[in-house]
Amino acid sequence: MSNGAKRLPRKAAQTGPRKRASEGRVLEPELVVPDETLPPDLVLLRRIARLMDEAVDIPGTGQKAGADALLGLFPGVGDAVAAGASLFMIYSALRHRVPGPKVAKMAGIVAVDALLGSVPVIGDLFDILWKSNSWNAETVIRYRDGEKPPRRFGEIALVFSLVALVLLGLFAVPFVLLAIVVARLLS
Repeated sequence: MSNGAKRLPRKAAQTGPRKRASEGRVLEPELVVPDETLPPDLVLLRRIARLMDEAVDIPGTGQKAGADALLGLFPGVGDAVAAGASLFMIYSALRHRVPGPKVAKMAGIVAVDALLGSVPVIGDLFDILWKSNSWNAETVIRYRDGEKPPRRFGEIALVFSLVALVLLGLFAVPFVLLAIVVARLLS
């Protein structure tokens, strides 16, 4: 190499050119997989993520909001429905053989969304900014094992059930704490 050109690491050379951000950090190019190349269940996954996180523009803000923020206006029930959509992302990751550490990170993202999203008013604002379903859907699409067929439900039922119980248990924590505080205030 001449003229001071630097050789890109092997991984960067495989993923394409890299861009420099104004802060000087290196950004990886975004991997965009068109819907036409995806299996039908992953197209559905992406559509659910858009519905939950980016269904409508918020005028004058440049932000988008989805059903996740709207459902948060209905304490308890709305948050449970939103958590169900998030669990579908985890199910899809297990089904499409996403590596374990990525699934664990996805579960952490869902847990943060469930815990902070359940706080009245603040949680609704949080849901507008925290695009957990979109992030998780794109993680499934990017890291799935396209070489092997998707797993059947029976192959992942135990693991999915355990993850769902833990996440739903975390979802219940704010309500249990609120009930304890209210009971102490009333006694």
